Amino acid sequence: MKTLGIDAGEFTNNYNTADIFKLTLSNFNYFLRFFLSK
Repeated sequence: MKTLGIDAGEFTNNYNTADIFKLTLSNFNYFLRFFLSK
């Protein structure tokens, strides 16, 4: 059985990874729109 600290740490790591991925994806979409509008 895992401790609460390990569970919280894994949740935080997964959350941060998903956040970074979404942020990168939105930045990429913005760059594409900016590039195609020229």
